Amino acid sequence: MRMVIFAYGYDVPGIGSALTKVLFAQNCNIDNFKMTSLESCVSMIIAIKGPPTLSKIELEEALKNALEPFDLNIKILDSKYTSLPEDDREEWIPYKAIMICADRMGLLYFLMSEMSRLDINIIDVKCVPLEEDPEKTFQVIVKIQVPIRISPETLLQTMNDLSRQLNVLIDINPIEGLEI
Repeated sequence: MRMVIFAYGYDVPGIGSALTKVLFAQNCNIDNFKMTSLESCVSMIIAIKGPPTLSKIELEEALKNALEPFDLNIKILDSKYTSLPEDDREEWIPYKAIMICADRMGLLYFLMSEMSRLDINIIDVKCVPLEEDPEKTFQVIVKIQVPIRISPETLLQTMNDLSRQLNVLIDINPIEGLEI
């Protein structure tokens, strides 16, 4: 049984330990785990594979009991979470784009709109203030999956055009090997 767990709440020590303890006790394998802290909040998305006998209700109850002291909100999606058959998957090339910009409204919207127009899948976005001027200058790190049908030249031209249009610096490179 495949499920995806969404959890969010205030960030305190022990949340990840309590959550993974329940998954271990329920004989679940974690396929993917994404955890992010933002200010005093935390969010997690966990893709799991559990035994065929595990029910969504049973897992929700176990998580609710274990996470009660943390006041964590939990949502579980069940077996509708599946992968596309291998034949239906498009081949992708992973890239990382880094945008250095002033704090202006709409920059992410324009970047994401352009990625959507090209059928590029955005898989991760991080906005980080730069130490030199944390109130005014940001580094936006975007990891994307580019369909193999889009040439590197087309992607580079698109990013250069966007960089000029938005008056920001954008550096884009393929992701080589394992990157966390």
